[in-house]
Amino acid sequence: MKNDFDIENVTFVGDKGMLRTEQLNEITNMNWHYITFANKNQMKTLLKRGATQMEIFKDKPMEKSIDGIRFILLRNAVMAKGIQKNRQKKIHDIETKIQQQNIYLYEHPKAKLSTATKNIEKLIERKKLRNCLGINVDEDRRYLELLIDKEALKQEEQLDNCYVIKTDLQATDASKEIVHNRYRNFLLTEIAFRTFNPT
Repeated sequence: MKNDFDIENVTFVGDKGMLRTEQLNEITNMNWHYITFANKNQMKTLLKRGATQMEIFKDKPMEKSIDGIRFILLRNAVMAKGIQKNRQKKIHDIETKIQQQNIYLYEHPKAKLSTATKNIEKLIERKKLRNCLGINVDEDRRYLELLIDKEALKQEEQLDNCYVIKTDLQATDASKEIVHNRYRNFLLTEIAFRTFNPT
């Protein structure tokens, strides 16, 4: 690509599904650069290491350099409220389903408690809330109760709509605003392709 188009520097922009560790290593070995997205687990790791703090997440791009990698941090407070509202709805739906299962178990003595438990566990998994929700199973009463890990839920809410974009580009090559805008443009292109109707 460098030779064909006489390009000095090449930077790949892609999401975490496109640019995994193997691809990032290949890009680095070719002396190219990348801009990609850090997922929630990576954000949690940074917080646990003390490499960054929640206070640095603002409505405007902020920057943190760790081990030679730049992390562009951003939080949209308005969208965060929407995410939290959606999560509360998911929890309410699970609570409603548990009530329905408890009624069914009461009205059907031969119904298996284990089956009801699995149904709720699958629902929690499908709603992606396994890290902060659990089930208490009372075998004597044949009764299910939702358990909410408030500390885990609080930590999850802290990261609502927090974005971390990582790049190996130096600040002299691209400011944090440029890095953020390039990734945002990539997302807009992705959305355009998904919604494009050739007819």
